[in-house]
Amino acid sequence: MFDTEGLQELEAAECLRLLAGAGLGRVVLTERAMPAVQVVNFAMYRGEVVIRTSDGGKLAAATANAVVGFEVDEFATDLRAGWSVVVVGQASEVSDENELRDVRDLHVRTWMPLADDRFIRIRPQIVNGRRLPA
Repeated sequence: MFDTEGLQELEAAECLRLLAGAGLGRVVLTERAMPAVQVVNFAMYRGEVVIRTSDGGKLAAATANAVVGFEVDEFATDLRAGWSVVVVGQASEVSDENELRDVRDLHVRTWMPLADDRFIRIRPQIVNGRRLPA
């Protein structure tokens, strides 16, 4: 199915498949009552987006039980083709010991070395995506 602009609308399963193959995304959150975007490394775990951040960091504080957006895309500008996936959902800290062991095994890298870390999950409530075919 295509939208009114000629972009192919992606099914949720295809969106999650594309997310699983990516590793870099953008979290859209509220910081000081203003919209903010942070680029993050991530992994998928049981259909959820998992981000590793520092304990006490801005990202962990801003996403604590908040509704956030998450976006990933891939484009080949020379081909004028690509895709974009957007997830909206509630973010929360991974606190269950079994889940923590599992998400640590994902080896989500961070931009900076962390002395101590936290894992934030985003549970998708809205998932949509579009593809611009070559």
